[in-house]
Amino acid sequence: CCDFGTFKYNTETGVLTEIFDAAYVAVAGYVITNDGTIGGWADDEGTGGTRRIPVYITPDLQIIQVSPELPQFNTNAVNDINASSLMVGDFDNQPFVYDLNTNTFTTFNIPFGYLTATFTSVSNTGVAVGYAQKFGDFGSLLRDAIVYHPDLGAQPQFLRDILLINGVDINAPNDRMGTAIAIAPGGEYVAGWD
Repeated sequence: CCDFGTFKYNTETGVLTEIFDAAYVAVAGYVITNDGTIGGWADDEGTGGTRRIPVYITPDLQIIQVSPELPQFNTNAVNDINASSLMVGDFDNQPFVYDLNTNTFTTFNIPFGYLTATFTSVSNTGVAVGYAQKFGDFGSLLRDAIVYHPDLGAQPQFLRDILLINGVDINAPNDRMGTAIAIAPGGEYVAGWD
């Protein structure tokens, strides 16, 4: 019955732009930069259903896939873009960083014992935050906040471990630090929930 797309509204000019593409079943925008670049996903007809592909949409409305290959799993997205065009999100259940300037796409390991992980936000200083998740007793979903920056190591670290190293005891059991959903542009604050 329907076409599924995203939109871009310019608050200065009052222009509303619809973004649809016949090559995709749906297009969704999750984040937009000051120049009008949108991050999100485009949905194609994968085997056995649709498959969300992490993409960015240029200011002139070109939809560009960030990963060098198509994902195997159904849910993938660009969740955030910083001022240096560094994009973060999830690809086949793994967190990723895509640097538009160098056209470098890097996925990271899912922490041991967890099923999936994603980056949800990235600061202008290049610090990415997100979460790893798994199912606990009786099928409850458990999330643990993760942080990544090359200065911290080659793989994401648990936020609780970084806090403990710096003398901050969060008094939360393992696997229950929760979801880090956003980091301030300057990196001064991380927000989330448990």
